Amino acid sequence: VLKYYWKYNVNITRIESRPVNNNSNNNNDGQQPKFDFFIDFHGKVGDPNVNALLHSLQQFTTKLLVLDEKEVHWFPRHISELDLIANRTLDAGIDLQADHPGFNDEEYRGRRAKLAELAVRHRTLNESIPRTEYTEDEVETWGLVWDTMEGLWDKYACKEYKVS
Repeated sequence: VLKYYWKYNVNITRIESRPVNNNSNNNNDGQQPKFDFFIDFHGKVGDPNVNALLHSLQQFTTKLLVLDEKEVHWFPRHISELDLIANRTLDAGIDLQADHPGFNDEEYRGRRAKLAELAVRHRTLNESIPRTEYTEDEVETWGLVWDTMEGLWDKYACKEYKVS
């Protein structure tokens, strides 16, 4: 893969790859294994050399994500960036501000702690993603949130969210 950066004179600044795990990727049929690539480089999509590079990389991948300039400073470009904020976000106690509606609600804090524990166990122990059973109140609440947000995405969502 790296030879294509050299071939098209594109300076690489970041590359991450992950093997695609599926039954058609067992390499028994003589085809090269496929990978997901997350790449960044000097240049922009649309430049002839960059376009040629991206075209050449397609043979190795089922997913090619270009980690270009972020226009929204808080939007994660890669799953690893979520680890930078995960502990603070998942924390069920110390980071909950006094003006948060659940600050004095022990039931809410307990539920939040349980969900955080499941997430941390999955991330740190590589456990399978657990199925979370939500209460009727939670389903109703998030249904209302979804219905409200759905009508606002076109107007307020950032480009990165709309593309994803």
